[in-house]
Amino acid sequence: MNLRLNLIIFLFLFNFPVLHSQPTDTPIKFGVKDFPERVKDIEFYPLGWSKSSNFAYIYAPPAGMRGDSWFFVVQNAKTDKVFINIDIEYEFNKYYSTFDELWSSGIYWKIKRYLDQYQIRIADQNFDQPYLNFDEISHRSGKNFKVSYRSIKDEVEDNVDFSTYEAVVGFRIKVSNRYGSKTISRFNSGDRIDGARYIGSIKSPYENRVVIITAYDDFDWQGDFAGINIHISGCSLNSGFK
Repeated sequence: MNLRLNLIIFLFLFNFPVLHSQPTDTPIKFGVKDFPERVKDIEFYPLGWSKSSNFAYIYAPPAGMRGDSWFFVVQNAKTDKVFINIDIEYEFNKYYSTFDELWSSGIYWKIKRYLDQYQIRIADQNFDQPYLNFDEISHRSGKNFKVSYRSIKDEVEDNVDFSTYEAVVGFRIKVSNRYGSKTISRFNSGDRIDGARYIGSIKSPYENRVVIITAYDDFDWQGDFAGINIHISGCSLNSGFK
């Protein structure tokens, strides 16, 4: 009896670190290996996918936009609906200056219940190379899929003299292939932005679907450049082209 009990305790203790340890691979900044200049001022860290098209990531918007904080997001790549959007500094009352500092603090354990809720599998080095740019989609011709942008303009108010003027406030994203094209996203910030551009995409390991990462320039209330922000859009590569 004691031998059997000791064996059960041994197996439990042996497996505990495996079952309950934090993933050993620190998430990699998107694009830092493939095109570092393109993502120089963009702090975007993919975490993983679910089989139901949920995509999780952590990013930092431009300093001053929301208090220079990190955000944890779970977004569905079919509908683009954001299920979770947590300001980490506000939620956990702790400031982190770098992603390495954030991850090494054990943030995984604080967001794990959301990852489990939306069945997100954290990516690792054996997880179909999730951090690499999906190179069959590009803003240039000659690839299987091409991304293009069309600006959305509207009247905005000058916060200095309170006059109004026309400015770019958003964009439409169109994806094309040899069969046709489709608009996958319409983004309107409500404020002046500029320079919407494709920086890369990440493919789900479970289906023929990607998230497209768009960068754009943000401006502060005085109209000065505030930094680079991102917009995430899901796109099926199988349907909708006409």
